[in-house]
Amino acid sequence: MGVVLSGSLTARDPHPNRRIWRIAAPAIAANISGPLVGVVDTWALGHLPDPAYLAAIAVGAFIFHFVYWSFGFLRMGTTGLVAQAHGAGDEARLLRIVLRSLILGLGFAGAVLVLQTPILHGLFALLNPEALEAELALRYCLIRIWAAPAILLRVTVIGYLVGIQRTRLALLIELMLNLGNAALTVYLVNVLGFGMEGAAFASLAAEVVAAALAVFVAMRLLGGPALLSAAKDRAFWHLSAFAKLMSVNGFIFMRTLFLLLAFALLWRNSAALGSTVLSTNQVLIQFLMLTSFGLDGIAYAAEALVGMAVGRMIRRFYARWCA
Repeated sequence: MGVVLSGSLTARDPHPNRRIWRIAAPAIAANISGPLVGVVDTWALGHLPDPAYLAAIAVGAFIFHFVYWSFGFLRMGTTGLVAQAHGAGDEARLLRIVLRSLILGLGFAGAVLVLQTPILHGLFALLNPEALEAELALRYCLIRIWAAPAILLRVTVIGYLVGIQRTRLALLIELMLNLGNAALTVYLVNVLGFGMEGAAFASLAAEVVAAALAVFVAMRLLGGPALLSAAKDRAFWHLSAFAKLMSVNGFIFMRTLFLLLAFALLWRNSAALGSTVLSTNQVLIQFLMLTSFGLDGIAYAAEALVGMAVGRMIRRFYARWCA
């Protein structure tokens, strides 16, 4: 395994801000690249003749945000637990956490694919868009939903990389995803004229490529033979271990769900006011995403450093990074 502790952790670190920004800066850049792709998608579809296309991408994109942000605990929970194992220098525990999180991610992705019809119908009923917007958004969703395994694998690997403070690698993966998605969207929508289907296929292709890169990075850092050895251990598959991992993430899931319901209310009310209002709010929401996703980079640094301090089980380290 290639995981090592990222520098010394002391209660009197002479350069704590530098340490924070070494983690936070690449994370901020990675996070901001996501909303920038939303800006590109908005621009590409905004050039189509009917504003219903822009309104439909608002509905379709939100549905995927709702589904996949609901599983955001895979990133956050993995980061915290990995940071603790990383701080303790327990590479075997770190490997088991990551592997169980990846398996959970694939399990959730499988559930999304199997239950896609009731999930999509329920969310469309919640948002209640106009008929044309709903038709266009459904065409988008039925293609993009097949990215579920790729998305949840990538999210889990990002959580692992943040936990071991390798956010530059996380930035590489996110840039591969977001820049590829933007380029493909412009090409398929504006050059080839594929419309909503083009935007959906662009996202699907970019997610698959980014997930392949993420899994490759994880295999190199953790070691393929070590992962296989852990998977062959009968004790690894005890349901109690997976249940404990899920219990850690329960409150994060509830917090995310309430946040998403607030956004759902915004989109529902916008849809009720017509395509023009909905498409306008799709443009405006990108500015909110830029700021909120950027600030998340600071939170990533806090998760990694506090988790590392907890893993070392020395109170003054924990107090230093929570001050």
